[in-house]
Amino acid sequence: MALERCNSGHLFDPSKHTTCPHCGVPGLEINIKQGAKRAADEARTQPKDQPADTEAESGPTTPYFQERIGIDPVVGWLVCKDGPSRGMDYRIRSENNTVGRAENMDICISGDDLISRERHTVITFDPQQNTFHLSPAEGRSLVFLNSKAVLTPQELKPYDEIMLGATKLRFIPFCGDKFKWS
Repeated sequence: MALERCNSGHLFDPSKHTTCPHCGVPGLEINIKQGAKRAADEARTQPKDQPADTEAESGPTTPYFQERIGIDPVVGWLVCKDGPSRGMDYRIRSENNTVGRAENMDICISGDDLISRERHTVITFDPQQNTFHLSPAEGRSLVFLNSKAVLTPQELKPYDEIMLGATKLRFIPFCGDKFKWS
C-alpha cells in the first residue's frame, strides 16, 4: 500500500480516496483537525442507471447530500474528552458512520484496544429528519450513552457523552434546529 501526502502534510491511501480525507470539503471555511477516515465519494456511489434494490450486489448508494448538493458535508463532531485520544475530534458525515479502531472505519479511534477494530458502534445522521442516532453494532464491548448501555438505537442530543472502551466522547452537532444543509 503506497500512501500519498497532501499539501497539508496528511497521509492518505489514494486507492481509497481521490483527495485527502483529512482536509475536508473544498470551499468550506471550517478548518479543524480530523481524526476520522472517510471513504472516497466514488466508492459510495453507484451508476445512475442502476436500480437501488441491487445495493448488495453493486455496493453502497450515493449519500443523501452527495446526491442533492454535490458534497458529503460535516454534520457534527465527536470530541474525545478522556482516553488515549484525548483532545482529538472526529467528523460525522450524513447517514451511517461506522466507529472502530481500523483505518477503514468512517470514524477511526486508534489507541484504545478496548474498542473493536470494526463496527464497534454506528452513529447515524438522518438528513430528512435532521436527527442523530447511536446504535450498537458488532463490537464485543458495550457502548454507553450518558452512562447507560446502548442496546437499541438511541437519539443523540447536543453534548451527550458516549463511552466506548476507555474512551469518552462528547457529541457536538452541526446540523439541528439552527442549521440544516440544503
